[in-house]
Amino acid sequence: IIIGAKKCGTGALQEILRLHPQIVSPAEEVHFFERHQQYYLGLDYYRKQMPYSYKNQLTLEKTPRYFITPEVPERIYAMNASIKLILIVRDPAERVVSDYSHVRASHPNKLPWNKTFAAEILTASGEVNISSLIVVPSLYAVHISRWLNVFQREQIIVVDGDKLITDPLSQINK
Repeated sequence: IIIGAKKCGTGALQEILRLHPQIVSPAEEVHFFERHQQYYLGLDYYRKQMPYSYKNQLTLEKTPRYFITPEVPERIYAMNASIKLILIVRDPAERVVSDYSHVRASHPNKLPWNKTFAAEILTASGEVNISSLIVVPSLYAVHISRWLNVFQREQIIVVDGDKLITDPLSQINK
């Protein structure tokens, strides 16, 4: 499962991995482990969201919100304690800018039209607003510690999103 982080290259990584004949992946993000109403439909529901795979194929799922949703590590562990997870990260400040730009362009109603980038990510005293929905995914240490409380470090493959662009093979070979 590609667990995140948002705006770090999760979609590009999924598309690259899909090129391998032994990897199959659903076309859309599943959001199973993060959305309570879907999670409580059970693992049979989850399996039905996946494409058909042969015994020699791996099924890959990508939902970036998994990384920041507190319940998800335990839920995934309950499904498969030996699963491999892929976390893709990039410079956290650049990730925030990318996320803000994406929200502004794709979902203009989510942010007030007169709210500047600085107003979105800074508090009134000029500190980084760690409660901002744009900033939260960049708090890598907070989220990764939650995952490491559940999974062994060896189960989490960390991909450098910046290197995925400049040297993709070094990251894909992980």
